[in-house]
Amino acid sequence: MNGDCELAQKIISASQKYLQSNFMPKIIDKQYINDEYLEELRFFRTCYPIRLLVIKFISIGMGKKSVVAKFNNMSGKFIVFEGVEGCGKTTQMQLCSQWLESLNISVVLTREPGGTELGKDLRALLLEKSPNRPIGEVTELLLYAADRAQHIEEELKPNLATGKFILCDRYIDSTIAYQGYGRGLNMSIINQLNQIATGGLASDLTIWLDVDVEVGLSRKRGQAKLDRIEQETIAFHRRVQQGYTELAASNPSRILRIDGSGSQDFVQQSIQEILQQRLFS
Repeated sequence: MNGDCELAQKIISASQKYLQSNFMPKIIDKQYINDEYLEELRFFRTCYPIRLLVIKFISIGMGKKSVVAKFNNMSGKFIVFEGVEGCGKTTQMQLCSQWLESLNISVVLTREPGGTELGKDLRALLLEKSPNRPIGEVTELLLYAADRAQHIEEELKPNLATGKFILCDRYIDSTIAYQGYGRGLNMSIINQLNQIATGGLASDLTIWLDVDVEVGLSRKRGQAKLDRIEQETIAFHRRVQQGYTELAASNPSRILRIDGSGSQDFVQQSIQEILQQRLFS
């Protein structure tokens, strides 16, 4: 009981420091800004769920609607999950969605291909292997672009406009990694098609779950029948992995690597820490 009281007191004290530093900076006497003050401020800023509740409660009482807007009605965010086959995207997206919803954030889970009714048909064409009717590499590229264009207009833009957090399984980096590095198609054409399909819509953050190709494929073999892409050669998948590695190196502010070989809980904790730092700080 005493521990709970001490934590509550720490939260209250830290909350006061946060409000002072953000909304009343001119009335703070510099003599009070010491190491203890700064430590409490850091504590408060790292505890997003507590911060959200305290700020909502205090701000409504004070009539500061702008403060509530900052933490509760923030603009929509577009978060993409990327990686090779079997990296754990689907599981981690589900866990991340549950966590965000526990913070009273509206979440949309979607994927490419297949995030719309048209996309579901395109997904079937792209992933169901037909030995008698193989899909050409350029045809594959164009089908992915068509799926993306429809997905953006029908799902992504409307949901972002209403302030929702979108968690998307694959986006433009998949096309670069799979069709560019994996298939060896012309990167300039791929970039042009991505620009046409997206209209410039980029993710706020892309989480790359990095696992060894053979580890990921072994996970997939243990789950279900492999689709057309999953059945590609190991050399193909290694080229895709190389693509992600180079993309992350070229876009360090947008693409953040997470080691996907750990436990589900450990990987999820890493994702939540990144989101707190990048989107809630």
